[in-house]
Amino acid sequence: MTADEELMAADQQAFVRAVVDAINTATREVTAVELAGYLAGRIALAPGRDEVAAVTRILALPAVAFERGEPGNVVLARMLDVMEAAAGGEDDFSPSAETDSRY
Repeated sequence: MTADEELMAADQQAFVRAVVDAINTATREVTAVELAGYLAGRIALAPGRDEVAAVTRILALPAVAFERGEPGNVVLARMLDVMEAAAGGEDDFSPSAETDSRY
């Protein structure tokens, strides 16, 4: 098991990347229901609206700061950094220049 898998299971990581990729593929803003429908035919374990909505809420967190167009792997890495910081007792989850190439 990798360090990342200790924070989030591999299938959950794949699901997050799939949601990000689906958002990036869409030509307009989409709802969790639309994303769930889109993903149902594309990934093995079809997610429900609630699971997709949970991921979109996490993506909207200031510490994750997802911006449409970002690669799923980049967003996932930022999510895992936040989770690791929280697990280590840190309370400031703001991305810094050292950990986020957007700056």
